Amino acid sequence: MRLRIRLAALLLVVLLSLPAFSPADSSLAGQSERKADFPSAAGQPASTDESSVEASNKESSEKETAEELHTTLSMVLTAREHLMLDLIDQQRNQVGLGHLELDDTMIELARFRSQDMASQNYFSHVAPDGSSARDLMVDARIGPGLMGEILGRNNSADSVESVHFVVDAFMKSPDHRDAIVNDRFVTVGVGAATGSDGMSYYAVLFFGP
Repeated sequence: MRLRIRLAALLLVVLLSLPAFSPADSSLAGQSERKADFPSAAGQPASTDESSVEASNKESSEKETAEELHTTLSMVLTAREHLMLDLIDQQRNQVGLGHLELDDTMIELARFRSQDMASQNYFSHVAPDGSSARDLMVDARIGPGLMGEILGRNNSADSVESVHFVVDAFMKSPDHRDAIVNDRFVTVGVGAATGSDGMSYYAVLFFGP
């Protein structure tokens, strides 16, 4: 059986005044747009050593909470989804980036995207009804900010092999790699589904403020 792998990548920006959205022209092409600014973590300098210690303890506590949240939410992922997230985080770690934080709503949307493609037998950033990942995320009150979606599919019968094939292909494609190692993305949703024909579909949604 011949293995088929296809990819699609899309980055989009939702601005406060006017959303910008450009679908990829083909499954192997991607579009990207950047926000002009990015929020900075501005704060007041500590006036005493005690304040410095308190601020440091707060940062450590927030980091531990984020890690605990990542572990807790990852429990809801399927084996394929969990593997894909782990592989994506590994690629980010290799370039000095931290792991992405799972978001319940984005998981639901990514699953919907992959299941919709599997059930309706299409492979595109735009569904047959004209809706897109952007539409879903905006309707779910995610944003404004930088949004991204990367898609992959293959017909490998081995679920572990299938995920590895897709992530390997992501990293060999500049547009998909750029989404994975984008330091502006902080949250993620992962979805995986298999159609009646044995084709597995993967959707990864990203968001950054």
